[in-house]
Amino acid sequence: MNRSETNFIVYIRIFLSFVFISLFIFIVNRIIDYLIISHHIPFFRHIFASDVGNFTNTLGGLGEVVTAVLGVEFTAVAIIAQLAANKYSSDVMIIFIRNKVNVFVFSLFLLTAINTILVTNTITENFVTYYSILFNLILILISLIIIMPHLYYVFNFLQPHNFIDQVKKEASLILKELVEHGNGNTDQKREEFYEKIEFIRDIGTNSVSQGDGAVALLCVTALKEILIQHMKVKKDLPEAWFKRSGREYLDPDFSGYSQFVLNRVEETKTFVERKVFRAYDLIFNNSRKSLRDVAAGVLLNSGLIGQAAIEHRDNGALDCTFRYFNSYLRFAINDHDP
Repeated sequence: MNRSETNFIVYIRIFLSFVFISLFIFIVNRIIDYLIISHHIPFFRHIFASDVGNFTNTLGGLGEVVTAVLGVEFTAVAIIAQLAANKYSSDVMIIFIRNKVNVFVFSLFLLTAINTILVTNTITENFVTYYSILFNLILILISLIIIMPHLYYVFNFLQPHNFIDQVKKEASLILKELVEHGNGNTDQKREEFYEKIEFIRDIGTNSVSQGDGAVALLCVTALKEILIQHMKVKKDLPEAWFKRSGREYLDPDFSGYSQFVLNRVEETKTFVERKVFRAYDLIFNNSRKSLRDVAAGVLLNSGLIGQAAIEHRDNGALDCTFRYFNSYLRFAINDHDP
């Protein structure tokens, strides 16, 4: 199954989930309303006005206000997220959408709007759904109150160190799942792991081009931490993790390698190390003239990776570190860079 088919299935599941949840809430509230009316419970009648016409007009106007306010919230958040994606990486938008807090808030907004439409258009003189109206008002109040805290959360979430930390956690989770569950979906997990590395690399290179040395150094450190975490669990990873899947020929980091080099990388189990050092190579090459502190950070973290390789007795990772240090030296010698 290719990615477009997978995405289509995900979209269908999301659509059906919202339909099911909306209908479930509506039906459950209707059942409660029926029980309240059948047992002649007068509590809700003392809270609301008895004129059905006023009810309908008020709720109808309130429904329009809610959908308008939530529309503004969606627009503002989308613009903020897209600006961050344009500055750092297009994958920022994907991480933002997958964030559980954002999913919960947007789901609440959508369910509130849908429930408002259903309630306001199903009130009759013979069956006034007091409980449904109260429940809907509570949803509206929560949705309106949560707008400002959510905007604050969005601004905070889109700080580079926050989503970089989230990507590091996701990379660590992939390794943990592989260690615990073995060979299940190893190729897919490897692609996801590579995507985490590429995401941080893109942020690093874009930050260098924009002169943002702090974020670039943050990315360099994050890549080092991911690689050291990989070294710690390397012996426990399934053997399939270190084998070629055939997608390496489409990966820019490996497509230029000869068959001999690919065989050598597979033997030494250093595909991940090569991936990280290729990112370091790119960041170093782009920063050594304009942001020398970033270039120095690449050298420092490369040395720390080498030390970790010695501690974990990973000869393949250590050899990879030496090779890329040679590349750094070659860049400096060719440009007569002291």
